[in-house]
Amino acid sequence: YSFFQNKSDNEIEDYIKSLYFLCRKVERDFNPSIIFTPNFVSLPHIIFYLYFKKKGIKVLALSDSKVGNQQIFVTDFFDESGYFHEYLDKLESGEKSIENKKKIEDFINKYHSNKISYLTTLDLRTFKTEIKNLAKMILSIIRSITHKDLNHIKNLGYTMDSQKPYVILRNYLSNIKNKISEKFIKYDVFKKDEEFAFMPIQVQPESSIDVQSVNFSNQIETARKIAMHLPGDMKLYVKDHPFMYGLRNYSYLKKLQNTPNVKLIDFRVDSKEIINKCSLIICATGTTIFQSALIKKPCIMLGKTGTLKRLPNVFVQNSFVDLTKKINELKYKEFDSISYTKKLYNYIEASFQTGFDSGYINIWEKNLISDLDIICNKIIQELERNLYQK
Repeated sequence: YSFFQNKSDNEIEDYIKSLYFLCRKVERDFNPSIIFTPNFVSLPHIIFYLYFKKKGIKVLALSDSKVGNQQIFVTDFFDESGYFHEYLDKLESGEKSIENKKKIEDFINKYHSNKISYLTTLDLRTFKTEIKNLAKMILSIIRSITHKDLNHIKNLGYTMDSQKPYVILRNYLSNIKNKISEKFIKYDVFKKDEEFAFMPIQVQPESSIDVQSVNFSNQIETARKIAMHLPGDMKLYVKDHPFMYGLRNYSYLKKLQNTPNVKLIDFRVDSKEIINKCSLIICATGTTIFQSALIKKPCIMLGKTGTLKRLPNVFVQNSFVDLTKKINELKYKEFDSISYTKKLYNYIEASFQTGFDSGYINIWEKNLISDLDIICNKIIQELERNLYQK
């Protein structure tokens, strides 16, 4: 993501070929009826999907519906098929009706009353957190020296799951450097009555930007092109994702800010505040798209995330051709309240009916204990549903 590759093209080609042979080995030795992968976030997942699709074998994965913490099951890496879509199709055709109207209304009301926040749960700025990070770094170095690394694969070298002590120390110091240098950024502020579009910068690496929106994965360049296509006096406001605090360096953020017609907003500002003030959202993907749907704010989506395309405020634009025309069409867009609400309720209902709260936030971001049986049982149920459905 620094735009420097650390493997040669030949090594990358060998890696891709080895994944193909791995698929053949799995097919020959296991003869699977169905395959489950945690998500479609990396090349192995995608290669498995493409290989076994040709064999008529379904590959299941989990994805984020953006409705709270609801995880849903999908069967392709663009999130365009799966149980969620099947259920949503039935709701929209009238074959099924909404059963959880009060639950949906409670969810929307909680969002508007600020009882549901999409800000990251990571505590980003406390001294206590930094002490924990220091202790974690020291323990990781000690463990890397005293324990045999079972995740180390010689031909691949050291990876995120297998790091040398100096890499652990380097990454820690880099994080501290980025946090200190961020303090010297003079963020732009809202100007009264200024018309602007909003582009939230995504976590990277991440499947939604690097798999489903690969043509827009260079987010600095995407912001530059959007800013060039804005009509009249409209500005582009961008805001980094809070999760990337300490992970993006000073020069990345300054390149964004120094792009003509682009303003950089402090990542500590709640996206909800920006959404309420902007004319429209323009982005490749992200939770902001669903947030904007809750307040009927139009969104031009550049990427291919199949779930988000089904929201009533989303207009898909896969290139910059005619982007200015589309912006002019949508910046004062008024939606038909009845049909809009119906589509939004159907989307949320499908998420509640086919998905589940995996406790992902507690497990990954807060490092708390969660009930893994819930996750395992849901996966088993979905595997059985796909294996035995008529």
